[in-house]
Amino acid sequence: MKKFLIALSLISFLSVFSQSKTETDLLETDKTLARLSTEKGIRIAFDEYLSDNPTAFPFNKDVLTDRVKILNGYAGLKSLEWVPLKAEVSESGDLGYTYGIGKITVDDEGKAKISYSHYISIWKKDNAGKWKLILDTGNDCSEEVGKKYFK
Repeated sequence: MKKFLIALSLISFLSVFSQSKTETDLLETDKTLARLSTEKGIRIAFDEYLSDNPTAFPFNKDVLTDRVKILNGYAGLKSLEWVPLKAEVSESGDLGYTYGIGKITVDDEGKAKISYSHYISIWKKDNAGKWKLILDTGNDCSEEVGKKYFK
């Protein structure tokens, strides 16, 4: 009985550890996407991480389910930055979400207009085991909140 309890404890510990590692991997994926967005450009970054059949809910527009239209929608942005705060992954390890704070800069008649948002992204592993973004959405948050994350 003692060996059984030790084995059960070890299995429980390992499953918690693997869940944490999977969540860390997903959070790192979102951070990598954020970094690529600023280093290489929004469209290039999302082209690499967006799934083949994504859904997006752009601000003040209708839902988009066409990958090309989603990628083209980033053309109007001067910059898109975000700080991933948390990731959570399903027990199966192939579906998860991240959330955080975003900063969007657009050109408004020659002046940079900045807005901040809360975002949530839903991710799914593809056949190769790589995280791909399947749904992206967000909502406005105050400048006060945004400036806590972007100095």
